[in-house]
Amino acid sequence: MHFLNLQDWNELAQRQREDAHCGLTTSKPKCDKCHKVFSRLADKRYHQRNCGESKCVSCGAVFSTKIKLKQHENIHKELYKCQSCGKCFGTKQALDRHNAMHSSVGSFKCTKCNQLFTVKTNLTRHMKKYHHQ
Repeated sequence: MHFLNLQDWNELAQRQREDAHCGLTTSKPKCDKCHKVFSRLADKRYHQRNCGESKCVSCGAVFSTKIKLKQHENIHKELYKCQSCGKCFGTKQALDRHNAMHSSVGSFKCTKCNQLFTVKTNLTRHMKKYHHQ
């Protein structure tokens, strides 16, 4: 068993007061709704404002946060529509990733079996599933 001397105890108490002042606590704050754990109280508060099931009024899809619902709702606005197949996306980045799949040349090659992928995440998934890497 290790005991702290008075100086170490005072330093520890001071650090805890400083951590508490900037939102860091020794016990990790949890979201009351989904029980996600945060290192800072401020992060928990921000998360809780957006946490909870949110339902799309257009199609009935349910999302775990209001932020994810808002991203999804862009699909119904058809802001980012694929010119090749007509599929809609919530963000330009998602459309760009999708458009890469329409290209005939894959730029990500598996080093084990030489299979080509147009999107890096698909290569990563392939490596984990088939080559256990």
